[in-house]
Amino acid sequence: PYLYLRQKRDFPIPRRQIHWHLCPELIRVVSGNLLAAADCQEFLLGPGDILYLPPGTLFSYQAEGAELDRLLLAPPVMADAAVRPEAGRFPFFCIEADRGEAARQLDRLFEELSSLDRLIEGVVSRVRQALMLAAGGGCGLIPSRSAPMSPRRIAHLREALEAIESQSADRVTLPQLAETVGLSEKYFCRFF
Repeated sequence: PYLYLRQKRDFPIPRRQIHWHLCPELIRVVSGNLLAAADCQEFLLGPGDILYLPPGTLFSYQAEGAELDRLLLAPPVMADAAVRPEAGRFPFFCIEADRGEAARQLDRLFEELSSLDRLIEGVVSRVRQALMLAAGGGCGLIPSRSAPMSPRRIAHLREALEAIESQSADRVTLPQLAETVGLSEKYFCRFF
């Protein structure tokens, strides 16, 4: 039901360009700092801070010299519905270290996972319980460093990235991408 990994300081990929997963992900900063962008909003996370990314969230990060705990959960819904914002899902959020019961529960969970080599029964239900607490305001949230992007613009960006990825072996042109997204070439260039 989940995949846990500890991303060490010397992880060979300290930066990831914008991408998304079909499953929810929790990231805890163990040490160092993580500069993350979720749906094009930037956040600076420090030790103990936790980032929750629902399925389909556009995500990029820079984690040079940081150590991270990452927990990917099995998607609860069909993959196509999971990446559509209108499907109804928890929004992404950043939980400040040691601020509220949700933060404490997730921190304990990551500590248990980091010390075990086998599956833990009930992990998914414990994560969901902590997420419910966090979504209900049971934690201190880290403020965004940038203004939120509209869901429509995020959808345009996702469509462009899907088109680029699906045609990676072929030559992709500006007119093709602009048409795929439904924008004029001039606006597409300015937007993307």
